[in-house]
Amino acid sequence: MGSKEGIIYCFLNKGTPADPKWVYDPQYFPAWLENWYDGRGWHYEGVWVGNYSVPYLFTHAGTLYLIVGDWNGTIYLFRNTVYSSDGYPSWEKIGPLPNLGASSYSAPAIEDLNGDGQEDLVLGAGDGHLYLVKNFGSPIYPYFRTWPSGAENYLLAKWFWRPSYYPLMDTIPVLGTDYKYVDLYAKLILNTTATYIDEVAYAIAVDRPANLKMLADRNGSWLYVLNAKSIYEMAKKLPYVQIVDTTDYSTLKYKTEDG
Repeated sequence: MGSKEGIIYCFLNKGTPADPKWVYDPQYFPAWLENWYDGRGWHYEGVWVGNYSVPYLFTHAGTLYLIVGDWNGTIYLFRNTVYSSDGYPSWEKIGPLPNLGASSYSAPAIEDLNGDGQEDLVLGAGDGHLYLVKNFGSPIYPYFRTWPSGAENYLLAKWFWRPSYYPLMDTIPVLGTDYKYVDLYAKLILNTTATYIDEVAYAIAVDRPANLKMLADRNGSWLYVLNAKSIYEMAKKLPYVQIVDTTDYSTLKYKTEDG
């Protein structure tokens, strides 16, 4: 468990599941005060990131990880490199996760929310929101990062909906979820011509919730259908490519130098 002073406490059950006896073990997450006269004064070293720490343990590809949030919203990641002979992990501080932009008092948890087999970061914050940070890592190493939209680079975005509609992290609706967006996009997919339905469904499925809501609120959801139609229109004008529709999916057939 975390604490106000930032120390992470580990209590091992020396009893049984039916009759637990919790004993504090300081060697699991060691932290100590020291002063190297480098201008920082007395400060914590070891497994310590900041005050009001909130830790979360998870395993990825057989490796134990520790992710910790603190009072100013920063998230730190530690990795166990090896277990000692007496069974204690050796923590390597990978560092803070960059550019999350979370508010204060961050509380992390790990769960695969989108079913892609990669554990995502779910982040509680002092503003009361739950945030999703996707895992863009490999099956061996997790890599949690934000999803920059680059919307500020487009003039239309600046004129009409502004880059603020493309936050670095998506919020997860928990209470009072408005199902009008679900109904709207379900009807849009069901009413789309069969030729374009798989492209429209795919575009909606992979787009971020903030984009879906923004377009729906501005009566722009039809742009998903227009995008699908434009693919076919462009393919007709290109002599070297042909769209091939099968029963379950669409693909492309290219004309090469070999025919």
